[in-house]
Amino acid sequence: MKVPAKHPSSQGQTANPIQLCFNRSIRRLCILLICLLTTIYACGSSQSSFEHDIPTQQSPIIMNIDPTQASAGEQITISGIGFSSSAPNNIIMLNDAAIPASTYDIITNANSSALEQIEFILPDDLDIGDNTIVVIVYDHTSNADFQLEVMP
Repeated sequence: MKVPAKHPSSQGQTANPIQLCFNRSIRRLCILLICLLTTIYACGSSQSSFEHDIPTQQSPIIMNIDPTQASAGEQITISGIGFSSSAPNNIIMLNDAAIPASTYDIITNANSSALEQIEFILPDDLDIGDNTIVVIVYDHTSNADFQLEVMP
């Protein structure tokens, strides 16, 4: 013979079976909701062990520089492929001056043959005139067939 369950707060009164079923369902739903939220939080976390900047062991390729003439303080955009997605890992060499890139972007223009672009600000301590420009990503050096004319 089954004895009806008693609710702890009922002080000796018999619990309603519908209420007990409802309480169990609510508990299960709460546990399920906590598990779901924990999973969503963990999947959306920015603390991932995945390395976003993976060296390709290939030299970057410069396809375009804009503008090709600039003065100190101006922003220069270099388009090409093989750059690091971590902007400071792209070192722009203008003759002997080393300048880290300030930004990195993926090009979304379908008409462009370049896939990536980096930008930097032209410092004020460069030689006036033509400067050969190359990009170094880790130990890999790009092509050196572009010139940037530094204006006074």
